[in-house]
Amino acid sequence: MIDRIQSLSFQGAARHGLRLEQTDRAVGEAKRTFQTFSNLIQGEQYSQAWAKKREIEEQLWQHYPLIPQTNPEIRAIWLDRGTLVALRSPQEMAKLFDSLATAGINVVFVETINAGYPIYPSQVAYENNPQTQDWDRLATAIKLGHERQLEIHAWIWTFAIAHQRHNLIIDKPEDYLGPVLSRHPQWA
Repeated sequence: MIDRIQSLSFQGAARHGLRLEQTDRAVGEAKRTFQTFSNLIQGEQYSQAWAKKREIEEQLWQHYPLIPQTNPEIRAIWLDRGTLVALRSPQEMAKLFDSLATAGINVVFVETINAGYPIYPSQVAYENNPQTQDWDRLATAIKLGHERQLEIHAWIWTFAIAHQRHNLIIDKPEDYLGPVLSRHPQWA
């Protein structure tokens, strides 16, 4: 919900020249409150976490941007794992995002999980993608997208969690089930 409201705020600025300071402040406060929510979940304080979630939602609904709406045309591109691995630096990604913005792309789907491996430094996942540990591609994509007023969407391959073609690329045995199912085969 935070990202959707922030996206509407960006649209209001880009399409209508509106500056929605109250909405932007509410989004910033919601992001700070979300960290408290995450800490409560990690501490297994679920009732307090639920209260924080309701607080965040109420705050965002109170400042929901009311801007003239049109059905936006989506001109999207999908950045898959192979493309993200091939980008060797944040500067290379910046050049790609400049090209996307110049071409009129307004939505970028970033493949964030492939074969059970995230492309960002995860504190939750069992293993990060060994090919993307040199820099945080997701954080960079979000930053570059916001700078160019592009919507960024996380794209995950839920049912490709044990995609074995990926094994050869990262020097794993051909029959390796991936970082998730090798630990939890009962989930298959």
